[in-house]
Amino acid sequence: MTFNDQLDNIPNIEVEGGLISGVPGEKSHTIIFKGVPYAAPPIGKLRWCPPHPVVPWEGVRKCDTFGKICPQPFQPEVGFYRKEFYDMPDPEASEDCLYLNVWVPKQQLIDKSSPIPVSIYIHGGAFDHGWSHEKEFDGEAFNEHNTIYISINYRVNLFGFLTHPLLIQNEETKLSCNNAVLDVLKAIRWVKQYIPNFGGDPNRITLFGQSAGSMLTSALSI
Repeated sequence: MTFNDQLDNIPNIEVEGGLISGVPGEKSHTIIFKGVPYAAPPIGKLRWCPPHPVVPWEGVRKCDTFGKICPQPFQPEVGFYRKEFYDMPDPEASEDCLYLNVWVPKQQLIDKSSPIPVSIYIHGGAFDHGWSHEKEFDGEAFNEHNTIYISINYRVNLFGFLTHPLLIQNEETKLSCNNAVLDVLKAIRWVKQYIPNFGGDPNRITLFGQSAGSMLTSALSI
């Protein structure tokens, strides 16, 4: 089966900003939408600001590459964390990092008449590092259980938690010490609004995470 054969009958999906297309997973039952923007790039005048609406694009955006990750200190090339979580080489980093990924059963994109559950994973990393496409989670395995799997990038370390008197005095940046939490909230609201377009049920969303991601899950449950 060729690449194009796997995409036969797969519609483009409308999300905030425009239309997107996905790519086949390693197994024929999955289509993956990689690097989907859920907020505007937090750069330039938007640096230190809460997440802003997505910048629209023209045509169909091909979501075939995972987004860049938030700048961070990388783990040593050997050791427990490298072995369990991080492949080599490390992904490219950029402050333009507010992207998510969606793994969807192929058949669900073709026939959305019966919406299925959705799982949103928040990565760990001590609020200091980590990214949405680490090797420890397999979205295709979730698809095998008829569940849409989503993973998200969010700002970490000083980009997600910096506070300073000059920032606090500015109306746009006064919440900068919680940008990581606000990023996750923006991503969840994105999923709630647009997941029906992928065949997902917006009333059956499970939020879960590992390490710092589990702490964010707890914080958002209060």
